[in-house]
Amino acid sequence: METTASSARSFLCLLESVLAHMETPTSVFEGMVKKYAHVGNVLNSDDTRKLSRLCELIKQKLQDKARQFVKDSNGAPILCHYSSDGTPLSTKRFVAATLASSGRRVRRVGAETVEYLVQYAALRRVENDGSVQSTMVLRDPLPLTEGKTALALYSAGRSFIPSLRRMGHVGVAIQHYVFDRAGYSALARVFKQHHALEGKQIRSSEAGGAPVELLDALSWVVSSACASHDAHNALKWSLHSCFKEPNMLKDMYVGIASLRNSYGMLVQYMGEWLCDSLVFVNDDELPPERTLQVMWTALGVEYDIVEELVSLGLIFHNGKLQIKASSVDTVADVVGAVSGVLLALWRFKTFSTSRWMTLGTSCRTLVAGYLSGLEVYVSFIRAKPDTSDFHIHGFQPLHLAEMKSFAIKIALIAYISDSFLNDLFEDNRLAKNVDAYEQRMAEEMEWISELDIAVWRLFAKVCGEGYRSLRSDVLSGGARVIRLHMASGIVSG
Repeated sequence: METTASSARSFLCLLESVLAHMETPTSVFEGMVKKYAHVGNVLNSDDTRKLSRLCELIKQKLQDKARQFVKDSNGAPILCHYSSDGTPLSTKRFVAATLASSGRRVRRVGAETVEYLVQYAALRRVENDGSVQSTMVLRDPLPLTEGKTALALYSAGRSFIPSLRRMGHVGVAIQHYVFDRAGYSALARVFKQHHALEGKQIRSSEAGGAPVELLDALSWVVSSACASHDAHNALKWSLHSCFKEPNMLKDMYVGIASLRNSYGMLVQYMGEWLCDSLVFVNDDELPPERTLQVMWTALGVEYDIVEELVSLGLIFHNGKLQIKASSVDTVADVVGAVSGVLLALWRFKTFSTSRWMTLGTSCRTLVAGYLSGLEVYVSFIRAKPDTSDFHIHGFQPLHLAEMKSFAIKIALIAYISDSFLNDLFEDNRLAKNVDAYEQRMAEEMEWISELDIAVWRLFAKVCGEGYRSLRSDVLSGGARVIRLHMASGIVSG
């Protein structure tokens, strides 16, 4: 696989953070890094070759820095953390062949999807004065040509960075490994077996004369499952009992993608549809402003848009988009104001079908669309003889009641896992912050449980389900999310 300019620029996004873990570079080296890391840079073939060499220098520098880091510890305890995860990447493949009769050279390029292993290692020690010293090791993603078996991943990990003992460390050596739970048990076992065997092979002369028995006692090998993966899976598993249709997530993905690809039509026919569907009703016939405010806020709508929606009293009911009759006196261009707030509300975000954690935001926008007439508007567009149905027909499965129920439940339950991940990204020291993580999830659960009954009634009307049943499913799903976090060791440490 050849290095392209775009992939090279992507790699350089890491360079400035890498420099923080390296010794002060020379002015020439630093100048090259800043030159190629510039976002607006356009790389020619010569720049790409220079960049490839620069990346190799950085990778080697990080390896050398790690060895020196261990040497400078003078026997102080060191933590060596290693984690890896496979991810499919779409790459370009170049092939060439020569015709035997004419000698003509034929070149072809095509896309292929390859599973790559992304690896990362970090070393840390605490100095006598209490200061913390760290360094890191990065390398190219490794194509998993031998599959994703435990032995294949183990082999990649052992070639990525030597153990602390192999690098000559004689003090307390903490080897910490993190893997996706799918292969966690096998990988944790094989790495622990490796260190046990390695301890028997290291001679006293290789360890600075330290007794081998002492080195064995000072070697700690620990492992844990990836908390981010567990947070994603907790949301997925919590809803399995409610939704067993395997194509449901695929239909959701296609439906949202169809809206994104048809957004031009959503804009084009907005005025015509509003003239047909917009009705003015008495203020007291609409849901109370407090109910609307809580409902739109529960769907993650931004504050200024919520204020606009509440001031208009906007809600889709009985086949019509209803707003306050009093808005005629306060808004000069009612149709323009409504179309503007709908476009602000309908911000459809794509998600990954393999990562449920990206689904919450997409589902909240979709539910907001249901509550503001999106479903009827799509049918209005598709009924027009002069419009193309090529993309927008993908919305069809989202008309089903079970899909609407699916969207509502994920939109609310995902807040619990989202809160955990947000805290985790700010400070990933699980054992230190265990109580804070659990408290934050409990607060999100309490907030969901205290939503007004009037709000649950509005959500239930979308999917044609009883509000008590809908509320019960959401609360039980949220409770399962928290239990799964705790059972998988995320909250319990």
